[in-house]
Parts: sequence; structure tokens; C-alpha cells
Amino acid sequence: PADVSAWHQKLTTSGKLSTRSIRHAHGVLRTALTHAAAIEIVERNVAALIKPPKPEPTDIKTLTAKEMADTLTKLEGHPFRTVAAFALGTGARRGEIAALRWSDIDNDKATVRIERALEQTKTGLRVKMPKTKAGRRTISLPAFVVTALHEHRRKQLELRLRLGAGPLPGNAPVFGDVEGNWLSPHLITNRWRRAVSNRKLRPVTFHALRHTHASALIGAGLDVVSVGTRLGHASPALTLNIYAHLFNNRDDEAAAAIDAVLHDGNGK
Repeated sequence: PADVSAWHQKLTTSGKLSTRSIRHAHGVLRTALTHAAAIEIVERNVAALIKPPKPEPTDIKTLTAKEMADTLTKLEGHPFRTVAAFALGTGARRGEIAALRWSDIDNDKATVRIERALEQTKTGLRVKMPKTKAGRRTISLPAFVVTALHEHRRKQLELRLRLGAGPLPGNAPVFGDVEGNWLSPHLITNRWRRAVSNRKLRPVTFHALRHTHASALIGAGLDVVSVGTRLGHASPALTLNIYAHLFNNRDDEAAAAIDAVLHDGNGK
């Protein structure tokens, strides 16, 4: 255990690795020693006895309600507007958005089924399934997203007709090109950066739109389970780990609620 602890210290003081990378390296070592202990190469897993460095607190940037509205207004007429609207209205991950098919969207019920993600690999794009059951989910769509998708689909159909490509297949990517090719996650990031620069938007990452969605839900009073379910989190603990500071902003309301219960209980 002392060797593992000294190893952590050496990696930390070197300044070459982030805490996240050190934690990942620790996880690899722990997994290897778990296997070694199972086949009796070592007597115990010393990496399991020492905790890796605590993760660094991250400064989660989000858009305010005014900035959300301002973003969508400034993106009027921009080909990337529907992608941004979908991210703000659903909190879906970049890879999940890239992997959407028109058959995943139910216009009558105003819902979307998220059950796969697209990732960039060295050999090209790959469709992958969610790591947990929670990642596969059906969520409702806000009215502004439904409207944006309807307009986006209309434009896709008109373009295909002009090019003689025929009707739009149900399994066609929602945000793909006219030939049915997927929009890569990396391209989503690049297009967002260009849109931020060209349309003078607040300079936040594309992933910040997912955080903005979560922040809006929490601000509206939704509980941690509901927020986590919509975001596709494996557990409420994960949601709290990321957004606990936002829930804490409502602590004064919690105190008032408890005070009201005690007040009623005393019959006053």
C-alpha cells in the first residue's frame, strides 16, 4: 500500500498528469492486481486499500434563461440551430444527438427514443449501445424542439426532392447529410465553435448545453431522480455528484418547508 501511495504522490508532483488521468491509471492497476490476486500471483490487492486522489472540482458553465433564448434567436437561419435546440431541450449527449434517426422521433407523442450513440474511432465512426440501461430512454420533447425538428425535416425533404434523392427513409440520420451519412461528433463540436464565433454567442462548449438543460430542470424544481432519468444517468448519485451545487442553491426553500411542517404540527 505504501508503494501505491508513493506512486500517487510522484505522479501528482510531476505536474504532467491531471488528477483524472492519475485516477484512471490507478483503476488500471487495481484491475490488474484484482486479476493477479484471483490467480494467486499476489496475496492481496494493495491498490484496493489506497484511494486515488480526489477528482478536481469542475467549474460547470451553463447558459442563463436569457442566454438560451438569445442563442436560439441568433442562430435563426443557421443550419446548426436545430442541433443546438435539441441539445438545450433534451440534454442529450453529443454522440447521442449524432446517432439519432428519424424513426426515433414520435411526432404524435412529442417524444424521442435515445438508445445509441455515435463515437469517433481511428477507423471511422462506430455506433455503440449505452453502457447502462438508464442510457436507453424515451423522453418528452419541448414544443420549441418539436417545431425546430419539423422545420429541419421539411428542409431535408425539399433538398432531397431537388436533388432527386427520393423520400426520406425512416432510418435516415436526423442530422446527417442528404446522402444519409452520419454527422460525426467531432464535426458537431467544430460547427458549434464556428457558430459561437460567427453569431457572437456566449463562448461555452457544446457540452455546456447539456449542463444548461440540467440546470434549467433543477431550477424548475425537478427532483434528482427525474433529472438523472432524463439525462440518462446510471444512478441519482451520479447526478448529485455533478449537480449537487445546483440543488444546494435551494437550501433556503428546504429550511422553509421544514419550518412549515413543524409549524403545522404544533397546530399554530
